[in-house]
Amino acid sequence: MVDRLRGRRRPASQAKVQETRLRHFARETGIRKLTDITQARLERYLAARREAHGLNRAGVDRTIIRTFARWCVRMDLMAADPCQRVSPLPAPAKKPIRFLSREEAGKMLDECETDAEGGNGATVHRTMPLHTIAMIGLYAGLRLGETLALRWGDLDFAADDERGLLHVRVRDD
Repeated sequence: MVDRLRGRRRPASQAKVQETRLRHFARETGIRKLTDITQARLERYLAARREAHGLNRAGVDRTIIRTFARWCVRMDLMAADPCQRVSPLPAPAKKPIRFLSREEAGKMLDECETDAEGGNGATVHRTMPLHTIAMIGLYAGLRLGETLALRWGDLDFAADDERGLLHVRVRDD
């Protein structure tokens, strides 16, 4: 059952998270036997988790419970998967992308160039690379990770007489 879970945790950590969430599920729903798991109980539990902890946590819990139920069916511990008819959780609303205005972009570049006062009152001298990183990111429309991943080999000045090309790396996730 644990081998079906995916994530960035080690298998032992994944198993612990799954075990903890299944225990929480059993405690919150009052379920003592596998045959007590019903579609109605699952839906009430997931609605309560969504209300208390948000849509993402409820979605993870639903996945863990569903994986566990399928495993139980494969091992002949349950006759049917009660999660099969549980309605899927709605997709979280996507936040609109907010772009900086020209004034905000200029202010950010100015802040990257100027010295600032540190927490202890000492002057913190900003370095040129911070300004350069911000400028490249702003003018090329890159995210911070994309900007920081740039290498000299990603710049192709010979591609066009006037502008050149900037190749952005794609992560292999």
